[in-house]
Amino acid sequence: MFRLDREEKKQTLNIPLWFSENGNAVVEKINALIDNEPEMKFFLSDATRYGRKLRTALSLQMIKWANWDLDENSREDLLDILARIEILHSASCILDDIIDGDKIRRGVPAFYIRNGFNQALLTVQLMVTIAYRDLKQEEIFENMVKTVRDTVIGECYDSFLLAEGQKSASEDTIENYLKKTTPCFEMGHKLAAKFCGRDEKDCNTAAQYGKLIGAFYQMTNDHYDWFCIDARKRGKMDDEVLLTFNIPMAYLIEEKKAYANLLGKRISRSKIAELVKITTDFGIDKKIRKLIDQTKDGILNAFPGDSIPEDIHVLLRQIDSALFWSYSYEKNQNF
Repeated sequence: MFRLDREEKKQTLNIPLWFSENGNAVVEKINALIDNEPEMKFFLSDATRYGRKLRTALSLQMIKWANWDLDENSREDLLDILARIEILHSASCILDDIIDGDKIRRGVPAFYIRNGFNQALLTVQLMVTIAYRDLKQEEIFENMVKTVRDTVIGECYDSFLLAEGQKSASEDTIENYLKKTTPCFEMGHKLAAKFCGRDEKDCNTAAQYGKLIGAFYQMTNDHYDWFCIDARKRGKMDDEVLLTFNIPMAYLIEEKKAYANLLGKRISRSKIAELVKITTDFGIDKKIRKLIDQTKDGILNAFPGDSIPEDIHVLLRQIDSALFWSYSYEKNQNF
């Protein structure tokens, strides 16, 4: 199990400056979009004030790493779209917490706990409306529709599709599950290339690069959640929690042709601890490590620039560390 005290975290986790600079660049655009909703501004501000703004940070940094040109007007237009993507992501986080019954996100009470269940549902509806509002280019509008649709499908696989009778977890199932995360990354990177005036080939390459980063992000998150957090640290062992789909469970279901019936049900933390031990005993942690490493190689191969900067290797090593995820779960920490 991973253990690291707070002082060591402060000394070890070196998030690059560009990460926060790029992420902060979109905040003004988010605020401008929600300023048009005075009646719900408090809830919209609360819904969007946390988080890394990771999709924005990585999309903007890809442009720099690839040495692409982006004029000021195009940058402002791109930031407006990235702000909408961040709003959609924040909306999906609210729904994810409601569906999973999670009461804590990033070390603070989840949005629906802070503000109420009804307020959360209505805020999400308005956030999706804001993301679509005044989109003038049909291609971008269609990209937004596809992103929302695919994200919902991913949440369905996360929440209940396997629990409703599927008895195996194929590669297609994992691919669909990853859609809970990958579409916003994919769209952000694709549109970053588009606003730089790149051709269709570069736009599609950037989209694949972003999609793989999103997949890598979710895989490492699943690996940390499942294998690196002692169940006793999450609460009392007899507490019942909702067991949702994740990549370790996908491998376990495929390996043993069993346990699918547990998905979508509330089970004790002690039972989850048993499942973690079973997956470890069957070497599933090593298989997921292999999948993560393959995805990392895919990211490097898909990078749309002429050469791969060392900063990409550094970034991937940081995301692929228990330290990154442990720090991100602490109160008021955006990393």
